[in-house]
Amino acid sequence: MRAYNRNRSRAVLFGGIIFFGFAIWAYTKNMPEDSQSEMRQTVYLSIACSIVASGVFYFMQSAIDADINENVSTELSDIHRKLEQIDDLYKNGVLSIRSKKYYDKNGNFWKNMIRETSDQLDLVGRDISPWFSSEYRNVFIDKVKSMIKNKKNIRIILSGDAPDMENVLKVEEGSKDEKELSKIEATCYELKQIMNELKSNKVKKGIGNLDVYIGDLEQVPYMYIRTDSRCFISPYLSTGDSFLLEMEVGFECANWMNLDFEEMLKNVKRINLEKKNERIRKKVRRKFLFRK
Repeated sequence: MRAYNRNRSRAVLFGGIIFFGFAIWAYTKNMPEDSQSEMRQTVYLSIACSIVASGVFYFMQSAIDADINENVSTELSDIHRKLEQIDDLYKNGVLSIRSKKYYDKNGNFWKNMIRETSDQLDLVGRDISPWFSSEYRNVFIDKVKSMIKNKKNIRIILSGDAPDMENVLKVEEGSKDEKELSKIEATCYELKQIMNELKSNKVKKGIGNLDVYIGDLEQVPYMYIRTDSRCFISPYLSTGDSFLLEMEVGFECANWMNLDFEEMLKNVKRINLEKKNERIRKKVRRKFLFRK
């Protein structure tokens, strides 16, 4: 599969957002859970104040020695530049940077996010299996069905080894156990059952689409959730830790991510959820002919 060539603007976007995000998250991740929320809400201001305080202290020390006044000017210019970068994040719509555990501890947060969306649901993840856990399964599946019935399009990008859809079909016909599927194959099986149910209920004409794609980690470097009113991104880290950046929908950062998602769709492969098992099709056909 062709490698995903990122352009310069994308590199600048991720460089800025992820650098500041990871620095802030790493600074607060070992704090008690009750302190993390308040700290992360004010962390930008704290960093800014710290930078300013350091600059003032440095300036006062340097003022004693007239020989290094040029260095003071250079340092203050650098401080001003860093403050502008932090301010740009706010202006461009970065709302918060928190540990994923912050959202997970409130069992209703993700459920409410899914319930509240009606027009847009774009997901990027390795296998999105948490959405099919007992905690979120019903809410997620009901929302997918509802949006498709209402002619909305749901787009999902998975990352990892491409699924063998023959394995999925074997589970459908009963010759293979669902537990034998890979995580991505299991996700495809779940999504395929949703479409099968809609079609069996004759909900076909004029419905929306459930588009599922697969790419490798080079093509899909982050987790992404976009609904009507929410936008989250979480870069994949080798440490296994995770933090979420929330961006305000309608502002520049969220718009950048939406454009990047659209670009990503051009470089990943679509998974065919419509593929039918030929053995099952032949059995159904023989049964139909026998009845005639």
